[in-house]
Amino acid sequence: MDVDSNLVGNTYPWGNTIGGGDANYFASGDPFEPGGSPDTAPVGFYDGGQVPAGANRANGYGLYDMAGNLWEWCWDWHDNDYYGVSPTTDPRGPSSSPSGARVLRGGSWVDASTVLRYAVRFTFFPVVEFDVLGFRSARGL
Repeated sequence: MDVDSNLVGNTYPWGNTIGGGDANYFASGDPFEPGGSPDTAPVGFYDGGQVPAGANRANGYGLYDMAGNLWEWCWDWHDNDYYGVSPTTDPRGPSSSPSGARVLRGGSWVDASTVLRYAVRFTFFPVVEFDVLGFRSARGL
């Protein structure tokens, strides 16, 4: 599946604005916040039939929840200095990390909508378990 070139450079996987019908984040208004205690949404919930109403939020590869729901572990090791010297197109990340930390992306159900932006990276140690962390298995083509 080809990625929509009109979305390159945008803030979120679907464009530059976000609302409760786009992703699961703190105070998004989705039905997984009963009594103000949020939780994860089922994968694929944001398929166009979500509450509050919204468009199908699968990305250009047909994947859901690339913004919101859970922080997702990335293969990249974390290095504070890497992006200053990395390639400008598709940087793969450093081959190791001085601290042993890996990169997380996407934000979660406990985060403000501004944290779900493409540009936000978070780092954590892979031995940590927390209910806002997840992973997505992927295979290179």
